[in-house]
Amino acid sequence: MRNLDAREVQYLKHAHFDFVVAHQDQAVFVVEFDGIDHINDPTVMERDVVKNRLCKLANLPLLRVMSTEIQERDHRSGSHAHAICRMEK
Repeated sequence: MRNLDAREVQYLKHAHFDFVVAHQDQAVFVVEFDGIDHINDPTVMERDVVKNRLCKLANLPLLRVMSTEIQERDHRSGSHAHAICRMEK
């Protein structure tokens, strides 16, 4: 990947995704489950910005699922099988 700064290159060496959805060994999209730190902790939020940018540069859709959305949905429905998700483009 070109156009990466030193911070992004360093992050790329150690980053991972919670889930990768692939077809024939090719990533189709990735999933991240984000806890409360993803909206409260500036360091975590900065890493999310970098990960979003790297996915965008790689043309790899990123689906983020917030734990707060899962908890809210579970509370309303009494179910643990559903989550509200957002796709980052």
